[in-house]
Amino acid sequence: MNTDPLYINDNGMICCIDHGGCYLQSEYQHAPDRHTYRTPLDTWEKVDDEFTALWVEEMGTMPTCELCR
Repeated sequence: MNTDPLYINDNGMICCIDHGGCYLQSEYQHAPDRHTYRTPLDTWEKVDDEFTALWVEEMGTMPTCELCR
């Protein structure tokens, strides 16, 4: 499983950079410190500590990349 930061898109898909698609990968390579990436297909937000805490409270596990699992 990839331990890189996770990102969530407009539709709620959670992915690592490796599985977020070419647009996300390109934007990330251009500016890896950004919190938000807008691509022609989606807006991706970095999964932060607040989101993770809410996820764990609701689901009982840490969020993971949907395609790494």
